[in-house]
Amino acid sequence: MRKLWGKAGLFGSVSMAFGSLLWSQQKVEPDQVASRCPPADANATSPYQLMLVQVLFRHGARTPLKSIPDVMEAQWLPTLLDPPPHTHINYVVTDLQGGPRPPAPVEDSYRKNILTSQTHGLPCPPALDSWREKVEQRAVDMMCHVYEPSKRQNLQLCVGPLLHMMMNNMEEKVQGTSSEPSRKLFLYSAHDTTLIPCLMALGIFDMRWPPYAADLTLELHQHRQTNESFVKVSYVGQDQLLPGCSGVYCPLQEFKQMLSSYSLTSERYQSLCNSTDGLTEP
Repeated sequence: MRKLWGKAGLFGSVSMAFGSLLWSQQKVEPDQVASRCPPADANATSPYQLMLVQVLFRHGARTPLKSIPDVMEAQWLPTLLDPPPHTHINYVVTDLQGGPRPPAPVEDSYRKNILTSQTHGLPCPPALDSWREKVEQRAVDMMCHVYEPSKRQNLQLCVGPLLHMMMNNMEEKVQGTSSEPSRKLFLYSAHDTTLIPCLMALGIFDMRWPPYAADLTLELHQHRQTNESFVKVSYVGQDQLLPGCSGVYCPLQEFKQMLSSYSLTSERYQSLCNSTDGLTEP
């Protein structure tokens, strides 16, 4: 299992490197929408009452080009960015023949010119612009190879605990057992390589790399007459009809059943990570 997790981590790291090269200003096409509904609480006649909102969004660059006037810069301890020892993966990138890692001038140029220039609204060389779609497609293909549905355990280990936590937040709200009963909003800042597996687990990945600030939003609603709980999911502001759900407003039990294939408790997650089944001695 450690070998499997190691592979997933390796591919995830590589895909993040590819992902950082992608076109950051791309727009999501409107025709990808499965369904669109007006906000449930837009008027008092709506049969649904909004109870809880959870937003998982892709953050942007962490470091601005220059200081923000009249805002004190945050001070970071370098050790905070050191990866925990137990997450270290011992691997070496080589060429196809096992030799030294080959140079990647196209990748370096793309990162320096396309990504940086477009993110900050600067013109980019026309000769490099043609690489945009190819880089995105290669990165998407790599993510699909690692997290395709037939490799369910990879998806579980990647986003299983996160999905379980978000599901647990909703159940606690419904049952009235939350430690913060008045709380109605959770915001989670995430990488693009976290958003994609979440979209895959929900069955709504559109084969497009998430742009900066892309958000996956889970809304918990309660029917005003029956008190039944429903979940509505949207991606980049567009409501989604999830596989296995009878409508855009998905009954909570249907949503929970749909997530059960990928959701992992922390105990189950640790058990899978510590499993040695299928490993052979080096």
